[in-house]
Amino acid sequence: MNAMYRLIVLSVALVITPLGLTDRTQIALDDCPKLEISCPDEVPESGKTYVVKLHVEGAHDPEKLSYKWSVSSGEIIDGQGTPTMKVRFTEGGKTLTATVEVGGLPKNCPNTASCSFAVS
Repeated sequence: MNAMYRLIVLSVALVITPLGLTDRTQIALDDCPKLEISCPDEVPESGKTYVVKLHVEGAHDPEKLSYKWSVSSGEIIDGQGTPTMKVRFTEGGKTLTATVEVGGLPKNCPNTASCSFAVS
């Protein structure tokens, strides 16, 4: 009976103090690794291959991170599963977006980054 009573009190405390939970969640988000993605500086040409890189700053265990790349208006040539990806642009005149989803980051941390640029 005492254990059940304590559980009910804990549940009520969580409902009564959502601002405290929000504050703790914000602190956790401030401690999240930063994802910085870089696309080519030049205007890419259709048919050529370019490199897109992701830098993860502040990861506690970077060796355990995984990377899943996707692109629009192109095809991934190399680097799936790594922080650096090579992409060949296949559709001139369109905007290419490269997106990476990072696995292994702390729960509730942002885990995607993307960049876009126009293909000539």
